Amino acid sequence: MKRNHVKKAFAVAVGCLLLTVSGYAQDLEKGEVEGTGQVGIVMGTGTHASFGGSAGKAVTDNVFVLGEIGYVPMGGASFSGTTPGGGISLDAGGRLWTFMAGAQYQFGQRGYLVPYAGAGLGFVRASGNFSSSVGGSTTNIDFSNTDFYASFVGGARYYVKDNWGLKPEFTIFAGSDTFFRFAVGVFYQFGR
Repeated sequence: MKRNHVKKAFAVAVGCLLLTVSGYAQDLEKGEVEGTGQVGIVMGTGTHASFGGSAGKAVTDNVFVLGEIGYVPMGGASFSGTTPGGGISLDAGGRLWTFMAGAQYQFGQRGYLVPYAGAGLGFVRASGNFSSSVGGSTTNIDFSNTDFYASFVGGARYYVKDNWGLKPEFTIFAGSDTFFRFAVGVFYQFGR
């Protein structure tokens, strides 16, 4: 089942890269600062939406260091009704937060794109809640778990103008429960 998700994510990534056929291909230069906001999908923990942001600085013309935070709403469910003994209700929900720091290596201009690959280290925090009310008796359970993860990313910067553009990327989060993210971000570079 997970292999099918990887094939789908790879096909989507290739499709997005093929759509980016014109623009300004620029190299990120030492000292420039970049901020990115992104949306995407996460697979491997079910399929869910993903939201995130990152900021970093080019320490050389090819090496970019960054910090990233991501949010994945895992969904939830609720139920309510009545029984001969009284009312009943159940509510549950969960979420993932990713906190990563890492570096990317920019390979240089390739036609209209500037591809990159990178790696990072950080933490993934899973949390959720469950509450039930049966016949006037209420139970609330909150849980959370934080694990160490490594991330491996590949993508490309596509410049729409000199200092901003689109950034499709595919990330593998390797840890206690490995999962994948395909996202498209909008980046802006300062200092250009």
